[in-house]
Amino acid sequence: MSGAQEKRKIDWAYAGVSNTNKCFTILVAVFPIVSIYSAGIQQLSVGDFLLAITFVLMLVKRRKSLKESELTRGVLSLRAFGAYIIVTFLFQLILSTNVGVLSTLRYCLYIFAVVLFYRKCDFEFGIKILGGLTMAISLYVVVQYFYFKALGSILPWRIPFLGVVDDAFVLKEQGAFYHQYYRPTGIFYEPTHYAQYCLIYFSYLLFCEKKIQKKWAKVLLIVAGIVCSGSSAGLFIVCAAFAIYFISKPTANKKSIDYLILLSVVSVGCFVLLSDSSLAGIWTKLVGTDGEMSASVGYRFNSANDFLSDERGLLAFLFGTGRGSSSAYYTAFFYVLFSHGVIGLLFFLRIFLSSFTSLKTVFQRATVILVLIISFGSEMVVNFGILTYFIFIFSYPSIFEGREEIRGLIEK
Repeated sequence: MSGAQEKRKIDWAYAGVSNTNKCFTILVAVFPIVSIYSAGIQQLSVGDFLLAITFVLMLVKRRKSLKESELTRGVLSLRAFGAYIIVTFLFQLILSTNVGVLSTLRYCLYIFAVVLFYRKCDFEFGIKILGGLTMAISLYVVVQYFYFKALGSILPWRIPFLGVVDDAFVLKEQGAFYHQYYRPTGIFYEPTHYAQYCLIYFSYLLFCEKKIQKKWAKVLLIVAGIVCSGSSAGLFIVCAAFAIYFISKPTANKKSIDYLILLSVVSVGCFVLLSDSSLAGIWTKLVGTDGEMSASVGYRFNSANDFLSDERGLLAFLFGTGRGSSSAYYTAFFYVLFSHGVIGLLFFLRIFLSSFTSLKTVFQRATVILVLIISFGSEMVVNFGILTYFIFIFSYPSIFEGREEIRGLIEK
């Protein structure tokens, strides 16, 4: 065996990537995608089914538990939030608050998969898969957009012979409204879901990628995809990420090429938005007309009025009525408030605060901020998004720990 092969073997062994861990890493990267498709059981996705199997296998193979001191404050806060959900869930069952059993168990599975196994995720391997998928889907969104503009036909977003968890989106395809106001979604239900899937890799490119040309070429493609999708939430994520990027960079280290490329990206994006009537609606969706709140913003935040006007009693106000106890749409922030009460919301916000203060890299901190921001405008964080987001956030340092010592031993 050559020295290079021996080195790769030791590096791979040091990373602790067993076949099970490798499968787990792949599953985390594709989880938002496979969670679209039904496993044949009502409200159970293929992603849930695969995660449950992987969870049991990894639990059986788990040799030892991490000590309390080895867990970051963010992980401890996430664990506390999961424990709070379980305890309140038992009382909500007793009080018959219409809490959803499957919804609660599924979300707890996501949370404790992060808490127990985030170190089993090989970030380096996972980000390559996530990056490849993000770029391929972004390119597909651009193709969907121009294909529709040129031919008036819609390219498929789902695998036709597989059933999806939410049939409402399949029915929506058959309506005239869908074709009249079509927005490409890649391989997701909605443009917003595509944009949120891009978040992790977009943040990684901005804060970790060192090759300037490679970084900005990929950033440009993702931005193009988000612009073509017409996702107002995605556009907001892009603006917030760019703002954090330049705030986090010391002035002395900023390269003029960064400014030049960013200016070009923004200029092209603005030109496309303003020149295309269907995409120009993004601005209207954000700010509305005649000083009134837009539909896009309004339906996301009207849930706050519903919560405040709902006379459910002190216990429900403090502890919530449980996941799935309401069919109304809530963004993550207000969903936690409704389902888990004010106390649950404090546990939820503590995850972000403790993660931000305990994690050390700009990538991790920036991603925590971005995930918190989208919690006010989307529901993905209180769904399967919590798994993908936080495993990639928490597993990031593991690719650096001890690598130099290993390489030093190999060279000797």
